[in-house]
Amino acid sequence: MLDATDQQYFQNLKHLWALFRETGEISPEVRPMIASSWMRSRDFHVDMMKPLRAPILSRPELQALQATNQTLIDLAKPIMEKMHSLVGKTKNLISLHNPDGYMLYSCGDEYYAEMETESSFSLGVCWQERYIGTNGITLALLEDSPVQVYGAEHYCAAQHDGTCSAAPIHDRDGKIIGVLNMAGKDWSGTLHTMGLVALAAFSIENHLTLLHTYKLVDTAISSISEGIVVVDHELCIQRINRGGEQILCSNKEKLLGRSISTWFGARYEELQSRLQKEMNPFSFAEEELLVEGHHISCNISIFPIAVEQ
Repeated sequence: MLDATDQQYFQNLKHLWALFRETGEISPEVRPMIASSWMRSRDFHVDMMKPLRAPILSRPELQALQATNQTLIDLAKPIMEKMHSLVGKTKNLISLHNPDGYMLYSCGDEYYAEMETESSFSLGVCWQERYIGTNGITLALLEDSPVQVYGAEHYCAAQHDGTCSAAPIHDRDGKIIGVLNMAGKDWSGTLHTMGLVALAAFSIENHLTLLHTYKLVDTAISSISEGIVVVDHELCIQRINRGGEQILCSNKEKLLGRSISTWFGARYEELQSRLQKEMNPFSFAEEELLVEGHHISCNISIFPIAVEQ
């Protein structure tokens, strides 16, 4: 059996698809994953020759679904836009779908912007196999793995001029929470495209894990009664708990992102010197801070954190 990256396989695809359409016979040259999908699509009575017709959510339904998946969308959006900037004007549409195949967000070039009125490229459209036949999004969900679907491997003729490269997105427990897809008009596709999509999906997963870690840190910090302020290497505040807000007579909305360098007055140079030389905790007893015009007397314990590069 020929591999999907073999040029002869690409050249034979339309013949193999036509053979199945006319006789119901599937050649052993067809990849097993695709053959199984063709048979399921036939059992779903998907019309191979008609334009794609899939269910599409109403605006309120779409907004509700996007709200449910807002964290995933927020994390995926900048990564998808970066992908789009890398592939340039190559007639590619990058889309994010939920585990039921509904499109949550997309970005693409002008070619797809002009086609947004078509249901298959609209937000809220459902890309399930039962509606539009063999496609990368469904197979990525079923296989739980990055996949590419080339040209006439798609069940419906309307998709024979393109390639789908899709990869599942998992939460920290391994559950599929979405699918990232790149649809392009290069019928042969490339393994590089699938690698890019898989890497982007992995990046989204890492961001989700990091976000979960941040939430755990926030929960732990919030449960401590003493004032805690977390700063970065430039001494800008990244986190502060309720106890810290009370001691500093301020709130996190005002403090986040602000530098603590001005709080210490003449003591700042000593603080800076010790942070550069020491990794052990140290303290300033009965220190007087100047915070937003307020003189605040308190004991300060400082715990440097080393971050591996």
